[in-house]
Amino acid sequence: KNPYYWDKKSVKLDTIKWTVQKTPSTAYNLYQSNKLDATALDSSQTKQLKNQKGYTELNQGATFYLQFNIAKNKYLANANVRKALSLAVNRKGLTTTLGGNNQPADTLTPTQLTNVNGEDYTKLIPSSAESLYPANPNKKEAVKYMNKGLKELGVSKFSFKILSDDTDAGNKTTEALQSNFESTFGDKVSVSAQNLPFKTRLSRSTAGNFDIV
Repeated sequence: KNPYYWDKKSVKLDTIKWTVQKTPSTAYNLYQSNKLDATALDSSQTKQLKNQKGYTELNQGATFYLQFNIAKNKYLANANVRKALSLAVNRKGLTTTLGGNNQPADTLTPTQLTNVNGEDYTKLIPSSAESLYPANPNKKEAVKYMNKGLKELGVSKFSFKILSDDTDAGNKTTEALQSNFESTFGDKVSVSAQNLPFKTRLSRSTAGNFDIV
């Protein structure tokens, strides 16, 4: 409980015990054994347990996105290559794979944080790039941009690595992205995934030791 919080009278807890489990099944088993009061669910658990007592959907107010290392990777520094990769991502499919309350994002800042004159504030954010992050992939446009980028770079193909956490969600995300890119561009791109413990991933992200994270 934070004594300086404006609504401190509504906070009833002084302490929360938090345990980290890498696999959702382990966390759920602990919940079932009354050793946890709450746990996050993965995609299959979400489908199975949606109608169970205690199931709750909470908006985390977070957006997940790809960061391109344009300083160290000359291929990803090409704007047309980045546009191509963005158009190849199946955002709707990815959120279905991850399950829960995930939704495709069309703004960097998440929805449902606040309303302005009765309307979600993200509706008021202008964008000149909305066509580049569709919920469903636009493979035809993606290939067009990729061919343009490769021509500008003077190469016929290139490779890169996607860095993410070694959590269940992290593994599912890199698998989905790898599939999206390779099925769209064929042998034009070679994609590999690196899923590392959060602390290691964060250190490499901060140091700029990645292609895409």
